[in-house]
Amino acid sequence: MMVVVLGLAAAAAGCGTPPPSPGTLAENYVNALAAGNYAGACSILSGAAQQALRAAMKSSAGCSVLLARCLPTRATVLQRDQVQLFYSTVDERITGSRATVATSGTAVARRVKQVTLVRRHGVWQLISYGKQRCTAGRARSRAPTA
Repeated sequence: MMVVVLGLAAAAAGCGTPPPSPGTLAENYVNALAAGNYAGACSILSGAAQQALRAAMKSSAGCSVLLARCLPTRATVLQRDQVQLFYSTVDERITGSRATVATSGTAVARRVKQVTLVRRHGVWQLISYGKQRCTAGRARSRAPTA
């Protein structure tokens, strides 16, 4: 009986929490990339965005491998002050069920530049991996983390 009550309390507590905004999703995506958490960044991308990345890089490799190849080494290499990697700036523009978020402030955020999101069933989805050009044959910047 106690387990059921706790489960219902947890479910009720989550009901009032709004889904993340486009700016929050974009910032989470950039922060995951900056930390080298390519699997985490891929989990934020829609299936269509991951497919667009594969098409741009002409590869069937996994999303995290492709993101590691796509970003320049200088954008993801940790400097003395690692905290600076997580201070990106986002500027969101929402028009109906579509949003664009410009990113800046860190090397990774400047590389991503802008992402596009759509709202489906009340939840925002990241439908682009950024404005960076990811092309086939780029040297791998560093190994992805799981």
